[in-house]
Amino acid sequence: MLNDIEFIREKYELGKIIIFGHSWGGDLAAHYVDKYPKSVWGYIIASTAHHYKNNSLVLMVYLLSPR
Repeated sequence: MLNDIEFIREKYELGKIIIFGHSWGGDLAAHYVDKYPKSVWGYIIASTAHHYKNNSLVLMVYLLSPR
């Protein structure tokens, strides 16, 4: 799936992106950033799996430093 996201980003010539993921998609977004750090400006994750223990909605925003 990470390769699929990168394929779409390249196909549509999007340049650097900000990626958003909710729940499992938040984990996917974090893994995408790890694999393709030069493809993103930052990422936003909401309610990833480890936040469900206390039933909270957590929104985290990460802006990456220039690379």
